[in-house]
Amino acid sequence: TDIPARGPTITGRRDIYHVGDLLLLNCSSPYSFPPTTLSWHINGHLASRETVVVYPGETDSEGCEASWSGLQMRLHRDHFQEGVLILRCTASILHVYRLSTEVMITDSNYIESSPRESPSTGVMGGTQLAKFFWRKIE
Repeated sequence: TDIPARGPTITGRRDIYHVGDLLLLNCSSPYSFPPTTLSWHINGHLASRETVVVYPGETDSEGCEASWSGLQMRLHRDHFQEGVLILRCTASILHVYRLSTEVMITDSNYIESSPRESPSTGVMGGTQLAKFFWRKIE
């Protein structure tokens, strides 16, 4: 087994997305033997076959193969959780190798509702708001 020199890379991400936009991303994994299998996850769920495009790999002179995969889908409101969509590409080789990379896409039209600020104290009704993002990258 000859594992990739680095983890997978996601490319094609734009700075701004809106509900209704067409999302077109690519994931690539460097040369390995055997070649990596690439899989996409959308908000932690395996992407459907209709959204994934598998491109032919490229083989080098030593017989190692680079892998490519695409994710193509129209963005809907239910893709975004509190205005955020998390996409993960995982490269794996049997039970020997598994590495992931993620991108976070935000809906540029999302407006977060929050408690009103008290005019006299600047305190939000005595409530503190905190958001935690936890991601496990295998």
